[in-house]
Amino acid sequence: MTGDLDPQRRMYATPNAAELQAALPALAERIRTDLEALVFDPSPSRCDGVALTLYGAQTHVLRLRMATGAAAND
Repeated sequence: MTGDLDPQRRMYATPNAAELQAALPALAERIRTDLEALVFDPSPSRCDGVALTLYGAQTHVLRLRMATGAAAND
């Protein structure tokens, strides 16, 4: 039963600043890809998808800000 806890801990773990920073290139690529697709298909559903991606990017950057601020205070 204890083996089942490891995936759950990883799922709910807060990533550190280095992990968040390492994910930025993939996030940038996702935003670029979504925006390019929006140019060719500016449908409401595609707009909603881009907005959701941008919301996720904002959340990611704010988590990075918090993580780097916490690291600076340590």
